[in-house]
Formats: sequence, C-alpha cells, structure tokens
Amino acid sequence: MTVKSSRIPTLSIGETQVPAVYFFASEDDSYRYLVAINLDPENGVNVIWKTAGNAASTVSMLSGKSLDTQNFDDWGKSKKAVEIETSALMPVDGAYVLDLPKHSMAGVKVKK
Repeated sequence: MTVKSSRIPTLSIGETQVPAVYFFASEDDSYRYLVAINLDPENGVNVIWKTAGNAASTVSMLSGKSLDTQNFDDWGKSKKAVEIETSALMPVDGAYVLDLPKHSMAGVKVKK
C-alpha cells in the first residue's frame, strides 16, 4: 500500500517540528484500511491512497468546528458535538482521494 499527501505540513512543539498529518494502514483477509489524521488547526490536506483493486468504498469523516470539540459532557461544561459523516468513496485511476479538513480524521475500508 502507498499513501501520499500533496503536502505534509509540520507543527511546532517547542523547538521540535512534527508532521501535522499521521497515517495508519492495515489489512486483513477481506479488507484494507486507512486512517488519516490531520492535526493541523489551520489547514486542510489532500491525501491520495493507492491500493490494489478498484472497489467502491466508504469513508467515515470525523470533524469538529473547533479544537476542543468533544462528544461528551465534561463536568458541566458546554458540549461541542463531534460530527461523523459517512459517504461513498470511488477510486479514480486506482487511487482514493480524501480532502481532510483542518483537525479531522478519516477512516477508509476497502474490500479486497
């Protein structure tokens, strides 16, 4: 499996630069999986995932309107709901293209 990004921004933590986008890929006997996490609070990123086969798939996108978005009440603080959107994902020329909004996470499951 190959995962590419049109750009991978970095974030500064003190004097250390870290990638703002993380990828996790795995597979089992039936499916291939990709999770892409965009930690950047300011910028979206374009991800291209090339994998064997041309099966239609689904993507589940988790995002929120702010960095402190949560899906639970925290001892009386106001709740800021996390949004989860699931949609069809069709490959284009053998690749799945994801547009990750700022501070979001996407999970893709592709049948082998």
